[in-house]
Amino acid sequence: MVDWSRKGSPFSKQWFKNTGWSQGFEHYSCVVDMLGRAGKLDSATEVIKAMPDNLQNCASIWGSLLSACRSYGLTALGKEAISRVLELEPSKSAGYLVASSMYAGDGMWDEAARIRVLAKEKGVKVVSGYSLVPVDNKACRFVAGDGSHPRSDEIFSMVQQLHDCIKIDW
Repeated sequence: MVDWSRKGSPFSKQWFKNTGWSQGFEHYSCVVDMLGRAGKLDSATEVIKAMPDNLQNCASIWGSLLSACRSYGLTALGKEAISRVLELEPSKSAGYLVASSMYAGDGMWDEAARIRVLAKEKGVKVVSGYSLVPVDNKACRFVAGDGSHPRSDEIFSMVQQLHDCIKIDW
């Protein structure tokens, strides 16, 4: 299997320096995405810092970094990316979804909920994740964080107990 981050990174450095072509946000976004997918988030961050000022406000570049932070569980680094993506594209759901997912993946449920509330306040439609579980030959839909079920307190308590057991065994 080809490690594109090794092949692509020197190429992109050389190309950015020597072609004389003006590199657009698409090129930087591609490099940040490539490095992020390879787990080289320090390098991806360096690319962003070295970008021309007129490209600093490109949501796709920051979105690529945010996605990589979510994938690798680097919430602290992802916070700046969240801020930039939501500032640049406040009416698009993608940033809210990835941010909420990143926080949830790190067990930061209050932050995940805060992001969902923020999206709702801004009028952004974000479809909640849900599970379909068969109960008595019926498909029951469970939505993440939904407190409308009459026994939601019991459900949340049981989920917390399961979570605690998993943490102990892990």
